[in-house]
Amino acid sequence: QGSVHPRAQARYDQGRLDGATPIQGSLHLALSAAQEADLDELLREQQDPVSPNYHAWLTPAQFGARFGLSATDLARVKAWLQGQGLTVESVESGGLHIDFRGNAGQVERAFQTELHRYSVGGESHFANATNLSVPAALSGMVLGVRGLDDFRPKPHFRRSAPHFTSSISQN
Repeated sequence: QGSVHPRAQARYDQGRLDGATPIQGSLHLALSAAQEADLDELLREQQDPVSPNYHAWLTPAQFGARFGLSATDLARVKAWLQGQGLTVESVESGGLHIDFRGNAGQVERAFQTELHRYSVGGESHFANATNLSVPAALSGMVLGVRGLDDFRPKPHFRRSAPHFTSSISQN
């Protein structure tokens, strides 16, 4: 639930995205409850000056070995992506992020959704029109999916006028 971008509204819908459109996305993987408890404890210890783990930072590889998916589970997720026709681009060394690519048709089939074009504020965007789905066997491992829309936050710049005076005189 909640995987549809809030700006992907029916009133802006311009129809289905061409199935051949290239898509680059990423799966964000979840920690188990035991891993979350272990991480919380490690973070407390890293901040406790009397702990042997005080300021004992982990490398991304160490983090992945301790808190990432097991090799078996990671292989299952990768195999599922590849079985959907998607290409696994990389697995982040922390073990909690998998980048993939494919086309819109493959992404729609993999995540049981539709990708649509939207015209919002005079700009064209694409996004999933319905909530995403993953197989039940992977649901506890997948925290979220990113990259299935191209809505990006816009910076909010305010022009400011200088509010100062100078006492420098020119002779």
